[in-house]
Amino acid sequence: MRKLVRFLLGSVRIQVTGTFPERFLNLCGTEHLPFWDLERPDEGTLLMTIPFWAEKRSKVLAKKAFCTTERLHQAGLPFFLWNFRSRYALLVGMAFAFVGAAILSKFILVVDVTGNFSLPDSVILTELEKVGFHIGCYGPGVDVRRISNEMLLEVPRLSFCTINISGIRAQVVVREAEEVPEAEQRWETADIVASTDGIVLDVDAIIGEVLAEEGKAVLKGETLISGVEPHHSGDGSGQVLSFTEVRAEGNVWAQTRRLLQAATPLTVTGKAEEQKPVSLWTLKILKKALKFGSDGSNSPAGCDKITIDYPLTLPGDLVLPFGVSKTTWIRHSLTTKEVDRASAEAFLQETLEQRLKKLMGKDGEILSRKTTFAEENGVLTARLEAACLEQIGVRQPHQPEESPSTEE
Repeated sequence: MRKLVRFLLGSVRIQVTGTFPERFLNLCGTEHLPFWDLERPDEGTLLMTIPFWAEKRSKVLAKKAFCTTERLHQAGLPFFLWNFRSRYALLVGMAFAFVGAAILSKFILVVDVTGNFSLPDSVILTELEKVGFHIGCYGPGVDVRRISNEMLLEVPRLSFCTINISGIRAQVVVREAEEVPEAEQRWETADIVASTDGIVLDVDAIIGEVLAEEGKAVLKGETLISGVEPHHSGDGSGQVLSFTEVRAEGNVWAQTRRLLQAATPLTVTGKAEEQKPVSLWTLKILKKALKFGSDGSNSPAGCDKITIDYPLTLPGDLVLPFGVSKTTWIRHSLTTKEVDRASAEAFLQETLEQRLKKLMGKDGEILSRKTTFAEENGVLTARLEAACLEQIGVRQPHQPEESPSTEE
């Protein structure tokens, strides 16, 4: 701190010469004139550093002690600025720099988000901008309570939000609300229906009336296990006395036939040799962008776009919303290449196999398969026909049967 004060006020290194220079030191002590870095090269000479404002007083005291003083060196801010006395542009620029720094210190230039886990920073920053808080806003004018309350209304996934402002940096502290797991959708009455066509091989019903018969074919959407159980009379007549509505449970295994198809071109367009790149520099100030350089926005198709940002970074990895970015477009001429047919067939085969496994589910089994390929107009088409064993029963709400209307 002492060195900083001495730099701001300025200091001079003087040489005191006389018969008895000790008298000068005694007068400095009596008059409370500060000095430091005292040296005595010989009996009649003293070297010392004094504040710039005390130089005139030192000459008066030296005269009383029958000594002379000579300035050897000066340092500090006053002498630094004095060197620019004839360079008005630099002085004006320096003044603007100090004023700009003083003004910018009142605005928010850095926003940090903490406390979020599943909710991305970009979502929180976007919602903050909607309620009036963003980079470049005036810090002392931020109504933290209003913004926090509006954020909780706009983002239901947040249970807490506040903003801590320190200079140009704002820290947004949030807490995410605990997610309540969704309850399994349940229906008072539900049936087990067929998810696809097939031949029923086995029915394992836990709850509900079995309507599907083993060895019989069923269509997609047909009820396999009903959620309405009938109660028959005990006299053997088969008369239905009542019904009970239940939530059907069970599995229905069936043999299904799957027919899948996929296609891929046998010629692809690729890049040839590179041509001269086109660059565009952009000056970024807050959210404004000033472009200069070559106009790469009209580049034709078939270009690689590379953007490199050079933000203004302060010590401590503090990234400010100022800087430049360089965007380069590298043009390529296009060329057509032939695709190896064997590789294309292997790709289509793998694609169809993955689709088939996804349709069957993890418990399904492929009984047999046959894949055929056909080429037409430069396009290779694969057709997979497979017989599968899979569980086709899915649950859905019970649809009551419509009673026939009667006319009087």
